[in-house]
Amino acid sequence: RAANGGDWPPAHIAHYNYDDQQQQQQQQAQQNHHHHALVDMNLDEDPMLGDVRSAEEQSLLSGDIEPAEQYKAKHRQSVANAHAYGNASPFNHRRDRGNNAPKQQQHASILMQQASGMKAAFRDKLSSQTRHQMDKYEAPSFESNLGLTAWCIAFFYWIPIRYMAFVGCLALFILPFLDVRFQRGITFVEWLLYWYIQLFSIVGIFVESPTWILTRRVQLTIYKWCRVLRRTWGRALFYISVSLLTFAELENGTMMTLSMFAGVYMGGLALIMLMFSALAAKQYRLLYWYMASGGNINGKDLKLVGDEYGDRNANVQQIEYDKLVSRVASYFDELDHDRDGKIGAGEVHSFAEQALKRSLSNAERYTIQTFLDNSCNGYISKQDWIKQFCDYGKVKFL
Repeated sequence: RAANGGDWPPAHIAHYNYDDQQQQQQQQAQQNHHHHALVDMNLDEDPMLGDVRSAEEQSLLSGDIEPAEQYKAKHRQSVANAHAYGNASPFNHRRDRGNNAPKQQQHASILMQQASGMKAAFRDKLSSQTRHQMDKYEAPSFESNLGLTAWCIAFFYWIPIRYMAFVGCLALFILPFLDVRFQRGITFVEWLLYWYIQLFSIVGIFVESPTWILTRRVQLTIYKWCRVLRRTWGRALFYISVSLLTFAELENGTMMTLSMFAGVYMGGLALIMLMFSALAAKQYRLLYWYMASGGNINGKDLKLVGDEYGDRNANVQQIEYDKLVSRVASYFDELDHDRDGKIGAGEVHSFAEQALKRSLSNAERYTIQTFLDNSCNGYISKQDWIKQFCDYGKVKFL
């Protein structure tokens, strides 16, 4: 100021009019207040206009229209997030547990139904497998009025070699424990001998058990490593060998052991199994003759389909083999009444009565069916039926 020598402020600096600016702000505030008043008017309560809310708003308020699913999902997610972060109150937790109780009951009911269905399916499968392997004849009663000859014939038809062998193997497993318990001065070699007997008895128990879903895997493993046990004559030789082991204790001066009783029983049963193996093989060859001859079992001089296997002409041999396969398969289809691809004990008995004009005993039926069931299914499949009859039609032992 002293330097310029003039008045302050300088003329080139614009003066700010505070009074005019304050009046302008007051006017702007009045205009804004008037505008908000117009916007905040409640048209819904105007008696002249009536209720002008849209139909959608009225429906949402009354509950006639459900909100969109996306909004419901967001609501459930927000509740879940609230529970996750611990923001929900204990009352909300209690309410959620009450709402989930019906869902938990429904889920438990579904699990119970599934478990019941699996149990019923398992029971039906076992029943079907048992039906395919069931014996036909029951044990004759001593109080019956049958004569001695008729009673012996009934006993012959009843003999269940499979169950008798199962009981013998079970005795071979249990009795060595009693011998070890009551016999004194047992050496390590004697212990080892008893272990071998029990091990072989376990193999026999599984072999003689019915082919079920619970035993089939073990049976297939045994037959893989010892195929001879698949045949009745093979098991008979196996039981003779095991029975001889029970007499090894006589070398040390022992007069008798409990295992020897089981050994004598299994030795005698093995001879019976060899007898039925030969008898069943004879009936099996007659069944093959019946199918290969087209039902003419009495025509002994008739040339069978398949006899041309020895012909040097390969074409003739293949043609005759195809004819034999077709004929054997046709008999399977005739016996398979329910068309499930399975033939069991009942169908084998029926086919034998048709072809042989006689009934098969329980042991003969079991021996033939075991031979035909090459896949160890518990029943005879069409593939096994064709393979066994066409490739092994003239066996001497089964």
